[in-house]
Amino acid sequence: MRDPLVTLASSPEPDMVSPVTELMWWNGMNDGRPRSPLQGLAAILLALLAGCAGVAPDAQDRHLDTTAIAAPVSDLSTPVQAPATQESPAVVALLDQADNQRSGGQLERSVATVERALRIEPRNPRLWLRLAELRLAMAMPERAEQLAMKAKALAVANPVLIEKSWRLIAQARYQRGDTAGAAEALRQAGNYRE
Repeated sequence: MRDPLVTLASSPEPDMVSPVTELMWWNGMNDGRPRSPLQGLAAILLALLAGCAGVAPDAQDRHLDTTAIAAPVSDLSTPVQAPATQESPAVVALLDQADNQRSGGQLERSVATVERALRIEPRNPRLWLRLAELRLAMAMPERAEQLAMKAKALAVANPVLIEKSWRLIAQARYQRGDTAGAAEALRQAGNYRE
């Protein structure tokens, strides 16, 4: 006896796709191949673009302050910067706005602005690190550490940003009173020193 789904899914005309076949495809009941060459091309293009989304280190990130744990990871008046070519114009504009808000003492507004930039570029480790710096300035060390860990995870190909992330983690741990954890984070940061 024939399977009723196969009978219903087969279409008399090769160009037509029956609703059952469409439903089977969307529910993962296909053979793993795209339905059309255009979809295959789109999948390849998306994979290639995802591979190009990494952030390369820049020369200004190579000069880090290596003072004691109690010293700030980065001067909060000069947050982590990136060349405009690495971020979209909208993100650059939002970061400028966040810098102005931060320098005006409006930390909550600056956080909201950086979060808007993150909605545009959610895989940008510099934005996560910027948000972590703001949370640390707001005396929220647990949240700052979480955000710096996210930045570190996204900066896999950027040892300078990984080092900065570890230094911010050390500062957050120190602010919480975890000196042993802060020392370990500084040791980790030293592994990425060039």
